Amino acid sequence: MIRSLIRRERIKILRSYVESDPHAIEEKAGIIVEHFYNNVRMKIKGKARAMVVTHQIQRAIEYYFAIKKELEERKSQYKPMIAFSGEARYNGETYTEAKINRFPSAKIEKEFRKGARIVFWLWQTNSRPAMMSRFCRRCT
Repeated sequence: MIRSLIRRERIKILRSYVESDPHAIEEKAGIIVEHFYNNVRMKIKGKARAMVVTHQIQRAIEYYFAIKKELEERKSQYKPMIAFSGEARYNGETYTEAKINRFPSAKIEKEFRKGARIVFWLWQTNSRPAMMSRFCRRCT
């Protein structure tokens, strides 16, 4: 039993390290954007959206900025959007979803429905589960 707990703890630490590596996040963001452009964006009459779900607010913020950078390098019309509860620190600065998205949190659903303007949805898994299930049904 103790051996099993130690093993799970080691796996958790290793996974956290691998998932937080900036190079890995940049590479995955590139793959996500490339896949979206090649396989997704023209579905649903050109209004398809993509959702990236993370386990931690910190990861959601890191993916937001990495995907934003990829989209800017492509000079893309698409914009990322993020959802999480409360405040989070990233690179020494405190963020809220409203600060990152540049619109109030109460307008997330309205902005999400705009289609092509906002495509990438970054979500911390414990954030607003009921809202997430509504959005998932609308995106399919």
